[in-house]
Amino acid sequence: MENTQSKGMSKGCLIGLIVGGILVVIIAIGLTTCWIYKDDLVKMGGATLVNGLKAELATNEYESVDTVQFNAIADAFLQAQDQDTLFDLEGYMLFMQSLQGVMSNKVFDEDEIPVIIDAFIEYYPELEELRPITVEEEETTEIDSVFETTE
Repeated sequence: MENTQSKGMSKGCLIGLIVGGILVVIIAIGLTTCWIYKDDLVKMGGATLVNGLKAELATNEYESVDTVQFNAIADAFLQAQDQDTLFDLEGYMLFMQSLQGVMSNKVFDEDEIPVIIDAFIEYYPELEELRPITVEEEETTEIDSVFETTE
């Protein structure tokens, strides 16, 4: 009997190449899709983080935090983000870093809320009018109004 040599690849090698080719195509499509929609993906991640902060604030009671004001500025931030057509990716990354710095210890403290509000206002300065007034600011405003003179 003669040994006949098979010409071409074995079936296992052919199946492996086909599966590998399909995986390469799927990965390429996924990377392209992520690159095209990177702004929307980043916005979605930020919105998820802000909504998570709102939920955390709703579940834990903090004495010195007005949840209505925090939710108002967070909602205004999310609305401004949805309407933002010129997305600044670098500025948004700085915003996300400040929020991640707050959440790095996995404990949401009430003294971190002003940092979050400052991050909202730093990214969208038009939200300054929604900044909650603290007790110290109220006292200085009252003192200033007493010393104002009318001419």
